[in-house]
Amino acid sequence: MTALRAYINKSLDILAKRPNIKRATTFVSPKITVKVTRQRRTRANAKQQTFLLSVGTPNFLERRFLKSRKEGKFPLPKYDLFTAS
Repeated sequence: MTALRAYINKSLDILAKRPNIKRATTFVSPKITVKVTRQRRTRANAKQQTFLLSVGTPNFLERRFLKSRKEGKFPLPKYDLFTAS
């Protein structure tokens, strides 16, 4: 569990510094992902932020991404960042 804290802290730092990013996904291994998601849009006068933490197996799209990476189509990023749309 202490090894996951480093991934969680790094994801939180990324989201706190860059308000245009909605989610940071870390692929710890093919069986474990760490996802930190911003809950709401940040306002200019907001003094606090709310994040949702998910630790567990990859979802369908993430498994597809990992499978395509094994075939050599995509390099594996350490942090997969999704912007708010």
